[in-house]
Amino acid sequence: LPSIDTLFAKIEAGGAGLTEFASATGLPNRFLLPKGNDKGLEFDLVVAVTDGDADAAVPGLHENTKYNHYGANGV
Repeated sequence: LPSIDTLFAKIEAGGAGLTEFASATGLPNRFLLPKGNDKGLEFDLVVAVTDGDADAAVPGLHENTKYNHYGANGV
């Protein structure tokens, strides 16, 4: 099982070429995966990518940076 340091190193290595994006936030600080056991563990990892501008429930969400936290910013 990789350590959190190994996961962050892989995230940093995989972030090359993301200069066109304003922010590459990396692995969220509360991102948890099941640890499993010696026989393994099957689970489904579901990821949803949406249009943040169209789906925002708060007006001006992308302009407000006073309280939002997106994980490990700067990865």
